[in-house]
Amino acid sequence: MIAFHRRRDCPHPAAAPDPITRLRRRDGEPYPHVSQYATPALIPRLVDGSARAEDDPAWATTGACCPAGYAFWAHRMCGVAALAGLVEHRRGERLELVPTAEDLLDVGGYVLTPERVHGLVYAPLVELLRTRWGIGARVAVDLPAADLAREVAAGALAIASVHPAVRRAPEPPPARGGHLVTLWAADDDGVRLTNPSGLPGHSQHARLPVDVLARYYAGRAVVVEPA
Repeated sequence: MIAFHRRRDCPHPAAAPDPITRLRRRDGEPYPHVSQYATPALIPRLVDGSARAEDDPAWATTGACCPAGYAFWAHRMCGVAALAGLVEHRRGERLELVPTAEDLLDVGGYVLTPERVHGLVYAPLVELLRTRWGIGARVAVDLPAADLAREVAAGALAIASVHPAVRRAPEPPPARGGHLVTLWAADDDGVRLTNPSGLPGHSQHARLPVDVLARYYAGRAVVVEPA
């Protein structure tokens, strides 16, 4: 049984640590990097299971009501972080991650059952982009990596489904899909992407040849119209 509560119904709200420094998660790249985790330096330990999201000292920077509320979403917020980077890039607006996740839940972007959380569902995300921020996008399925790269080279952005092992590319992945990254530039040398669970100093931003991307990419993406 999934234990979930909205922020307004939090059974154990916690005071935010003091002081909270709300850092802009940038590393000098032209496109903003937004981590799905409150403390990017903890990502290696969070993804290998040697640290718990509940113990992240910066949990409150995500807008969560308490450490448990943050931990519920932390491993599920790759798409939320991708959305936040997109909105910051296109509209200059900074989004708090957990409130944005709940907004997506309200419009069907996440679907909760007693056993699991399904999502991010692309169509509600596309509709939210249109209605809230005036950003046009479409859901693309069965779109080859080379065709996706051509659209990005022409000015589109893409929130694409890849295997989480892309953070250690070019190591071979066990499968395709299951994690969302943003492709924000492409040229003859490959694509540039930002990864919400990328390893600090290694794969938060990455450049991959298209044939390497194709090993991780599941053929599904939200393709955002050029500005």
